[in-house]
Parts: sequence; C-alpha cells; structure tokens
Amino acid sequence: MMHFDGSSSLGGLNLAGLVTDTDQVLIHFWFDPTNPDSSNQYIAANASQYLIVRIGTNNRLYLRVEDTAAAEVAVISPVQVFTNLTGWTAVDFVVDATQGFAKVYIDGVFAAEDAALTGNGTINHDLNQYHLGARTGSSDAYTGGLAQFGYWTSFSADYVSSTGELTAKYFASVYDLDENGDIYYKDASLASALGVQPIILNENPFSTFEVNNGSQADFPTITGTKKPLQSGRELPIGGWTYTAP
Repeated sequence: MMHFDGSSSLGGLNLAGLVTDTDQVLIHFWFDPTNPDSSNQYIAANASQYLIVRIGTNNRLYLRVEDTAAAEVAVISPVQVFTNLTGWTAVDFVVDATQGFAKVYIDGVFAAEDAALTGNGTINHDLNQYHLGARTGSSDAYTGGLAQFGYWTSFSADYVSSTGELTAKYFASVYDLDENGDIYYKDASLASALGVQPIILNENPFSTFEVNNGSQADFPTITGTKKPLQSGRELPIGGWTYTAP
C-alpha cells in the first residue's frame, strides 16, 4: 500500500519478450484518490499507452487495453461517469476479446461495459515501461493511495463467467467477505488467488511496494519519494484505520 503524492511513481518494468499475448486481461486494485477532479491522473500505464488506467476530470475513471497493432480492443471511457470516487474504492476490469465482453465492477458491483469490442482480439501484454502512479516518470501523476494492484493475462470460468460476470469463487478469492457478503481488502497475498499467477502484483507495504509479487521482475525505477498511506485514512479492512509510521 502506497501513497502517491502527484510527483512520485514506480516505473521501468520491461516485459517485452517475457510474457505471452492473450485474448484476456483482468486488472484488480484498490485506490483512494486525494483529488479526483484533477485531469488525467494515471494510476497505471505503459509508455506507449497500450494500457491505460486513469482518472480524468469530474471523477471519471477511464480504462483501456489495445491489441498488438495499437488498435483499441476495449475501452471503458469517460462517457461512463463514476461519481463519489473518494475513500477506498475497489475496481475489477475484466476483458475477454474472444467471448466478446469488457466490464468494470466498482466495489464489487457491475458499473459499465464496452459492448462493441474492436481490434484483432489479441491483447498486447508484451510491453516495456510499465508504470504505476504516472504515465511516465512524473507525467500526469496520480495523487492518492493505491493497494493490491494485480494484472492477470488469463482467467478461468471458475472466476469469470463466459459473459463476464464475476463468480462467488472470484469474490471469495480476491476479497475478504463479512457475514453480509460485503467486500473488504484481502488480508492475504493474491499471488495464487485465481489459480494462475498475475504478471504484476504490487501489494506490499509502501517500504517495498515496488516489489512485484507477480511472475515478473520488480519495478526498477522510483521517481520521487515513496510515501506511506496518509495517516487516519480508513482502509477497507474491517473498518481498520491506518496510522502512518
């Protein structure tokens, strides 16, 4: 869990030639934006912007993946406006170009979809210069907390149905659930949560947040200074309130 202050980021993760392109992607993370009305705050991206997860103006969450020819495969665009993106919010973005769905879930609830997938159906994961907290360096940097960012290149029907619905097994694997079924941050590693290791998984304390618990290397570049989450901010872990060291 790390706080990005608008000038800090993790970057330089080069996966070119190390991962296989597939027709699927699943991205899961918790975020707590400090100033969600600022334009173009990049939570995650690669330098060529084949992958984009960002907040735009007016609390708009924008998610996009592209194919190997740099054509859009799926986009949940600023046309879909997610209001009240304050406090900790859980996001699940799931795409299967072969089955023909791209959906985003906010706090475990279906929020929007791209019903007209384009591109050649092969999502480009084989990229260089992945970044968290900015587009590159401190460009279009994000201000706020980020926790448990995971990027999977495949998933099975045990976790996501053929029409893009998240299953009960998915929720039990990725979240802690209370007796009412409400979701909380999973107080355990997600490295094997979906039966296949993600290529990127950053879920550590801020002191080692750049360590990738996924199948690939750690983020080698830190721009600015790593910072702990803001003290006093409630985390979605059973109502626990964080106290900065």
